[in-house]
Amino acid sequence: MLDLASSRDNLEIVKQKMRERGLPDLLADFESVDRERRKFLVEAESRKARRNKVSDQLRTLKKAGPRTPRR
Repeated sequence: MLDLASSRDNLEIVKQKMRERGLPDLLADFESVDRERRKFLVEAESRKARRNKVSDQLRTLKKAGPRTPRR
């Protein structure tokens, strides 16, 4: 089993070792797929942060109690 971070850092060496063992080039799209994966992770973390911020704002508003209606 290959470690993802190690494979990313040493991709050319991993590809070379696979060729030496007569394995097909299964890592041809690794870089593009990994780049896309990282982009989605950043997007997911950004959305989680936004959700947490809104949750905190709602909690603060609920603690403040009911507002009086404006006239």
